[in-house]
Amino acid sequence: MSTESLKELKVLRAMYAEWELKHGGEDVLKEKIEEKIEDKRGFQYTEEMLKEISILSGKGFTKYQIADYYGIKPNTLSMHIRRFPEIDRAFRKGKSKALALVSTHLFQQIKDGSTVATIFYLKTQAGWSSKTEEDMIEYDEKPDIKLGTIDPIDASKAYQEIMLRGKD
Repeated sequence: MSTESLKELKVLRAMYAEWELKHGGEDVLKEKIEEKIEDKRGFQYTEEMLKEISILSGKGFTKYQIADYYGIKPNTLSMHIRRFPEIDRAFRKGKSKALALVSTHLFQQIKDGSTVATIFYLKTQAGWSSKTEEDMIEYDEKPDIKLGTIDPIDASKAYQEIMLRGKD
């Protein structure tokens, strides 16, 4: 912001404080100040921009990456999202459409008998796990392992021997 814009902003803030003291409310003047700030920054979103944000978020772009795409800082994008809820709606809409598409394909694969798709769904949605009973055994004490070598091959052999002894 230029020094002239900063001075104007200070004057507006002072006017706001004075008005708030007189009237005990803030909505009307606050909106005027925010409009003035938005005009000074020159940000205007377009329908094309909203469509682009929706497409990018549907392709997996995060808000941080979308800010980078437009050449602005993530905090600036967050500020615009707070001021213009349409931007956030476009972001969420893109994510939702992509999720619907992927879900449709996943369910089609499950219907077609794909074991991999079925297992993926059960692991992510039904809490299934591929851990075996042996993987879930908890030990009371951790074994104290001293390999006595720094050579990776010797260390691997020693570790294998220790693990084989533990299974007996």
